[in-house]
Amino acid sequence: MAYLTNKEIEEKYTYEEVESIFRYQLLKYTIEDANFHIDEFCDWHDLTKEKEDKLRSYAAEMAERYLYKYQDCSLPENAVWEHLVEMYYEDKVDEEE
Repeated sequence: MAYLTNKEIEEKYTYEEVESIFRYQLLKYTIEDANFHIDEFCDWHDLTKEKEDKLRSYAAEMAERYLYKYQDCSLPENAVWEHLVEMYYEDKVDEEE
């Protein structure tokens, strides 16, 4: 994979385009993180397939919440993710029954 230099990027794209690409990639990677932590939560708890699927359906929402509310906090990243996944499970998955 060939990487562009900063100069090449600045010549080819506007600041807004670069920022948009960055935000897209950041969200994509953060959704992957959310899915990893959801998988861990599901492994630790005896959930039905339906509950696991429901929890996984919130991965993008959790990722956005992480980025815009928790990313720059002083808490350890794993602790924040554990809290988020547990909160979504309790508020949006387990509560629905």
